[in-house]
Amino acid sequence: MEYHPTPMADLSIDDVNRVAALAKLRLTPEEAQALLHDLQGILGHIDTLQDVDVEGIEPMASPLEHTNRLRPDTPQATLDKQAILDLAPETQGDFVSVPRVLEGHAE
Repeated sequence: MEYHPTPMADLSIDDVNRVAALAKLRLTPEEAQALLHDLQGILGHIDTLQDVDVEGIEPMASPLEHTNRLRPDTPQATLDKQAILDLAPETQGDFVSVPRVLEGHAE
């Protein structure tokens, strides 16, 4: 099935519901209507940007000037293992104990 995008001004509630279904989102009719309004505004701004003449303007990664602050990579003393364990709220033997974040476990 080939997708043919509709013109941005013709965005419909069906388009919103189709995208929501692709994203596995369940929307109430009120939420879908609010998103339709928001998306029409966003796409309207994009239409405006498409009309801007950028001929001869150099592309840039950011409108801000960034400077890399590089410093030498020099080895330094590390903390003692016991000092780290003393700082941890919970330990288990020689390890820092942290809460499980994934379901299931291998034993």
